[in-house]
Amino acid sequence: IASANDACVAMAEKLFGSEQAFVDKMNEKASELGMDNTIFTNCTGLPSPGQYSCAKDVSTMFYNLLQHKDYYKFSTIWTDVVKHPNDRITEISNTNKLIRFYQGCDSGKTGYTSEAGHCLAASAERNGMRLISVVISASNSKERFFDVSSMFNFGFANFTNKLIIDKEKPISLDVKINGGKKEQLEVVCQDSVYLFCKKNQKRSVEFSFEKPSK
Repeated sequence: IASANDACVAMAEKLFGSEQAFVDKMNEKASELGMDNTIFTNCTGLPSPGQYSCAKDVSTMFYNLLQHKDYYKFSTIWTDVVKHPNDRITEISNTNKLIRFYQGCDSGKTGYTSEAGHCLAASAERNGMRLISVVISASNSKERFFDVSSMFNFGFANFTNKLIIDKEKPISLDVKINGGKKEQLEVVCQDSVYLFCKKNQKRSVEFSFEKPSK
């Protein structure tokens, strides 16, 4: 909900013993994800010699974060209260204003440094289609929210996820069984299959079925 660079360092030290060891793991993971234009030298993202990234790599990193469903329990919170031992409270609000003001936006993270400018990585979902937008080096906070919203608007207006195979419905293909209790079985997909394409665009799709070796 709110940035806490001290918490980043504390987590790094707890998990790997030191921030440097954690950073080494960050770079290893970035390489695995194909983030070829990113190097981490600290765990906070604050300016540091030799550290750099780009919008494409941030989108890759953010996409992989979105695969962890527990993340949405926190990313969708608009406001919260931190209670201190002396009964003092601190009210905090989500720095990603699109959570509240853009339909379908359920995740994202803002950032700012004098070198990087105003940045935002955010994601929104409508009608089963999820989009990710990343803006770096905006001149002010309003500009980053406007630019991300504009990209979302363009994506939702011009593209769609067409449902090709529904995992809840059998495929029109029967598999014959030799020596089984049934002569044939229905085939279903483990997951639904979608085709991302422009709206009103006709695409031909072919499916092949390979029988398991065992």
